[in-house]
Amino acid sequence: MGFAAVRASGGIEVGPALAAYDEAFAIWRALAETNPDAHLPNLANGLLSFVGTRATSGVAPADAMEAIEEAIAIYEQIVEATPEHQMHAMGLWGAYHTRVA
Repeated sequence: MGFAAVRASGGIEVGPALAAYDEAFAIWRALAETNPDAHLPNLANGLLSFVGTRATSGVAPADAMEAIEEAIAIYEQIVEATPEHQMHAMGLWGAYHTRVA
C-alpha cells in the first residue's frame, strides 16, 4: 500500500512521517561526512523519496524544492567523481526530471 493510500485510510499521521525523514537525513548527512562514497548516494536517494511523497504528505513546495536541489547537487558531485557509475547518472537524471515536474 502506498503512502497516499495509508494516509487516506487514516493509518498514518503526516507529522511523525516527516519527522522520520528529518531524522534519516540527519543520520545520512553525518554518515556522509565520515564516508561520502558510501553514504552520499543514500542521502540523495532519500531526498528524492521525500520529494516523491510531497503530493500526498502535505510537504510544503519550498521544502520539496530544497530537497530536490540538494539531491541534484549531491548527484552532480558523485557523477563528476565517478562517471563510470551509471546508476548515479540515472539518479541525477531522475532528480532533474523531478525538478521540472
